[in-house]
Amino acid sequence: ELGFYPNPANPEVTISLTLPETSVLEVTLYNIRGQRVRQLVKGEYEAGSYRFGWNGTNDRGESVSSGIYFCRVKAGNETVTGRLMLLK
Repeated sequence: ELGFYPNPANPEVTISLTLPETSVLEVTLYNIRGQRVRQLVKGEYEAGSYRFGWNGTNDRGESVSSGIYFCRVKAGNETVTGRLMLLK
């Protein structure tokens, strides 16, 4: 299960997810062009529920513009993508 709260977000969004088993987890945000904006998480996590915040900045800490972004979550062999809107 993957959720974004609030959506649209201003200025921060919370990404919530549940892992059914221990997995290598990657949470990555992309812009509408498919370019990587921010790698939020990369590492091994135990089964359970997690929340990660994104404050609208890229990997260099620079503020990104308002618009639609995609969040890709990879856990083991599973990949889920969700869409969120950032308003500033």
